[in-house]
Amino acid sequence: MSTQIKSTQNTNNNNNKDHHVILFKKYKVEMVIGEGSYAKVKLATNIINGQKVALKVIPKTKLQTVSHVKRLKREIRFLKLIQHPHIVKLYEVGELVDEIILVLEYVEGGELFDYIIAKKRFKEKLARKYFRQIVSALSYLHNSCLIHRDLKPENLLIDSHGNLKLADFGFVNFFDYENKLNTFCGSPMYVAPEMVGSRKYVGPEGNYRNKHIYI
Repeated sequence: MSTQIKSTQNTNNNNNKDHHVILFKKYKVEMVIGEGSYAKVKLATNIINGQKVALKVIPKTKLQTVSHVKRLKREIRFLKLIQHPHIVKLYEVGELVDEIILVLEYVEGGELFDYIIAKKRFKEKLARKYFRQIVSALSYLHNSCLIHRDLKPENLLIDSHGNLKLADFGFVNFFDYENKLNTFCGSPMYVAPEMVGSRKYVGPEGNYRNKHIYI
């Protein structure tokens, strides 16, 4: 299987490691706003309409195996299909010589995790609001036979209106009740018991157990 990922944008030969470069003739890169073992997230502005976006920048050196490529292709395919008010939107995908770039909705309020650390606890009214929004996003995914598999406060972002957006679909997958999954994935502090016990699972039950850990 080829490890080449088809781009939805024209390839740009400019290196985008420096800030303030223009990507795909319309995105002005401003600064790094997040970084993990797999990708960096950069804030950028669409110079055509002024919209802020988040660029998830994935070096091709991270796509060294067929499974890594399949995972990225799956993330892109599902994000293109998902449309929900409490799930981060994917606008488009582009490719440079050495990087794949996902152009995502920018959610300026930061992570729910940081909010929890700063506030220590929520008022009951706000907790109920967030609970409903998380359940709404998960129900939408599960009704579409999708599971997130990395539900945690770090992957829940707060927008300018104080609403939650579920992000980071790197472990998303289809599920069905006839063929159970067996991949251990997600974050160790939040994974469902069946994953820890190396048992096969369907998916939705694990997502809901994740939710109860931190609500």
